[in-house]
Amino acid sequence: MSEARERRAPVSSIVLGATQEDTEDSADGGVLRPAEELTALRAGSVLPGTRLEIVRWLGQGVAGVVFEVRHLDIERRFAAKLLHAGHNEGRARRFRAEARMLSQLGSPWIVEVFDFREYADGRSMFTMELLEGPSLSASCEGSGVEVGRWFAIARQVCKGLADAHAHALIHRDIKPENLVLTRDAQGRERVKIVDFGLATLIGSEGTRRCGTPAYMAPELYLGLELDTRVDLYCFGATLYHLACGQLPFMGESSAVVCRAHVERSPEPPSSHRPLPPELDAIVLRCLAKVPQERYASAQELEAALIEAQLELGLSTAVDDLPVPELDDERRRARLERGLKALRDQQWHARRRRRRRVRGVSVGLAAALALVGGLGLRARAQTQAQLDAIVDAELRELEDRAHAAGDRARWVYPSPDDPEGDTAYRMVERIEGLDSARARVSGARLREQFSTTLVGLGDTYWDADGGRGFAREFYTQALLFNPDHARAGSRARLRPAVLAQVREQASTGEFSREELLDVEVLDSLADPDPAARQRGLDGVLASDRLSSREAAKLERLREDIEAEAEAEPEPRPAMAAAVIPGPVVDSATDETGETGGTETGELDAPSEDETGTSEANDADSVREDLLRSARRAYASGRRKAAERLYTQVLRDHPRDLDALVGLHRINFDSGDYQDALDYAERAVKIRPRQGRLRIFAGDACMKVRDYGCARTHYEQAAALNHARARQRLELLGTKG
Repeated sequence: MSEARERRAPVSSIVLGATQEDTEDSADGGVLRPAEELTALRAGSVLPGTRLEIVRWLGQGVAGVVFEVRHLDIERRFAAKLLHAGHNEGRARRFRAEARMLSQLGSPWIVEVFDFREYADGRSMFTMELLEGPSLSASCEGSGVEVGRWFAIARQVCKGLADAHAHALIHRDIKPENLVLTRDAQGRERVKIVDFGLATLIGSEGTRRCGTPAYMAPELYLGLELDTRVDLYCFGATLYHLACGQLPFMGESSAVVCRAHVERSPEPPSSHRPLPPELDAIVLRCLAKVPQERYASAQELEAALIEAQLELGLSTAVDDLPVPELDDERRRARLERGLKALRDQQWHARRRRRRRVRGVSVGLAAALALVGGLGLRARAQTQAQLDAIVDAELRELEDRAHAAGDRARWVYPSPDDPEGDTAYRMVERIEGLDSARARVSGARLREQFSTTLVGLGDTYWDADGGRGFAREFYTQALLFNPDHARAGSRARLRPAVLAQVREQASTGEFSREELLDVEVLDSLADPDPAARQRGLDGVLASDRLSSREAAKLERLREDIEAEAEAEPEPRPAMAAAVIPGPVVDSATDETGETGGTETGELDAPSEDETGTSEANDADSVREDLLRSARRAYASGRRKAAERLYTQVLRDHPRDLDALVGLHRINFDSGDYQDALDYAERAVKIRPRQGRLRIFAGDACMKVRDYGCARTHYEQAAALNHARARQRLELLGTKG
């Protein structure tokens, strides 16, 4: 159907070339009459043996002709594809196979076949859904499509290919002309795969060269055994064309182009227009000459597309589509969480736009109210009456602030009520009142809430596995009291990051994913030990935490249980409504930091596992530890590697290999702030080593400190590091 759409011609009617041998109707009217008895098939004609009236000719391809038809009884419109007269048996067999295969797929991403009819002379016809939109050919013109639309189209085609491959079918001719754009009920762009005329079964040999040279996989040209990765290559060539408006290979003849697919490596799409490196990597992997070097399946390709999209922070029109089925359930869960965060981000953006519209209306209402209000104030008998109005509002806001604090809603609202009160927003509203009492109340509440939060941070700082959660409490404390020394030294947030959190706290524009991530803090703040344990059990059972975070929380839960058995009384600092004084341990220095390792980052001191004596040579021990750490890291035993690298740092605080190793372990585990700390310690030791600047910049990107990232990437560029310019270009897209 799609090739017909691309080859329209001003033909007013077509006569089906029936031969003299087509002499008689069958009893059910399914045989074509001889040509001299046939009326020319034009608009208004009825296809023989059917209730289908021709509306218009859509076009024709190698195999057959395609009409738009209307069912006379139910008024529904279809596309009807008829095999050409004078066909050979092989073509008829493929035509029947195409109809049969399409009818079995039942995929929303592939054109649907409804009926099949075979006439006595061997010619066939099948009806399929009528797709009103154009193919992707027009979208490939110019300089390519917008990046977000590129990702949306790519994911939909992956789903169609996955459905076809699940039925052991290989399309063999994926190209822009065979990808048709439609609209769903909400008006959103959808893509469907059409024309399975060259499709074959998995495991077939490509004994017959077929396909379109501009998009043809090497194994199709060479006649090798085929698997589903043939389609991934053809699709990669299509994605290349769609991204930059250029084909991966050009030539004077089809043979030249086909040989290029076999022998030459394409330039990346970004050589034709500025594009993210993630897009280049996906397309070039699809275009690998050896099938084993491509993505293993359409599902793996779609997963890579989602990961690149999340890395770019890019929202698309299809973020509500389900993620593909993957063997790695944890990876699948990460993709689901990431897409959910993007949807939440879009939801907040729409809400901001609605607020702006409402703001105009509110502004007009306020102007009208002001006119009436002037008269009201003029009638006020005394200033005391006006003060009473402000005091009443102040008391209400104070009550709401305390109520939010009692529910542990100091900064973050509930994910089930993102518009709900938080203590921070109530304090800001109090400070906005034109009253000296309000200013005093705001300062008092800030002190109360920051003290409570610092107390919670102190409670968990030295607990096994508790340090990361303590930092979250210290961060919230800094929003109320930016000058708190201990909270500042332990939270270790850069000013730009703290400013971003403060902006989110003021507007309440946290994503649902962010609110779910901090729910564990609600449980940790609960003064009731039993309720606290139930809450922590629920968080652990939800599987929302990374394996590293879950391990830390499990250790912390056990530590809390052990302490509760030793001392059944609840800790004062745990009560949200209680305002404890600052906790200062006798072993801390003036900044409140505990003694121990140089970084103060480890949950607990590591034990010496080497069993070496003091007589051993220090350098030899160091090298042994580093070798063991590298082997542990390479085999996936990150915890063991972390312990070994930490042992090295204990005796060699400036050891670059250990710092880089710990940076990588924390980066891989998602502990990006710790990863940044290690990278920056390494940078201080070797400021002119470009790779260390890249490590630090990448960690800055993960904690959203883009100014920090830019500084490190620019330093790496000045040191002529190969990846620095690429990183800076990506940073430019982050704004």
